Amino acid sequence: MGANAKRARFTAKGRSEALARHMAGLRLDGEAERRLAATAGVSLRVWRRAACAHPVAADAHMAICAVLFLDPVWLKASTAPRPAGPVCWATLGAGVRVTREMRGHGVREAAKAAGVSAATVSRCENGRVLSFDGLARLAAYVGPHPHGYTVAGVGQSTVTSRPGSTGNTHCNSLKLQEAGDA
Repeated sequence: MGANAKRARFTAKGRSEALARHMAGLRLDGEAERRLAATAGVSLRVWRRAACAHPVAADAHMAICAVLFLDPVWLKASTAPRPAGPVCWATLGAGVRVTREMRGHGVREAAKAAGVSAATVSRCENGRVLSFDGLARLAAYVGPHPHGYTVAGVGQSTVTSRPGSTGNTHCNSLKLQEAGDA
C-alpha cells in the first residue's frame, strides 16, 4: 500500500480525536486558547470545537495544525512550511478532474478509489468547500499534500467571489459573463 493510500485511510473521526488529544495535552488556559485561536485565524468557538473532537472546516483544521506545528494529515510534529493560506478549492477540483480523466475513471470509480462519496467528488470538481477528510482523501487520490492546494493572500477563489456567482465553474451563464469580461 502506497503512502497516498495510507494517508487516505485516516478517518475523519480518528483525525478529529487525535487533534483533540494533542490539544488537551497542551493544557491551555482561556487566554492562551484565545491567543492561539487568533493566531490561527479561527474563532474561539471553532478552536474549542476542534479541542472537543468535533469536525471543523478544512481551512480551520489546517490553520489550527499550522499554529500547533502539526502535519494536518498525520497530526505528527512537522517542520514542513506552514500552509500559504486558505485552500483554493478550484485548483483541487481541477486536479481531481484531470486525474480522474487521465486514469479513465468515472465519478463513481474515482470516489471509490479515493474513499469518498460520488457527491463529494462532484462537489470538489465544482469548486465547493469540503471537509478536511474529503480534502485529504482527494489530495491523496491526486497526489500532492493538502498544503499544495493553499494560496497566499486569497480569501476566496475569484470565481466564487463574483457577485451573484454560485461557484459552478461549468455554468454557461458564467462562461458567457467571463467571455464578456475579456
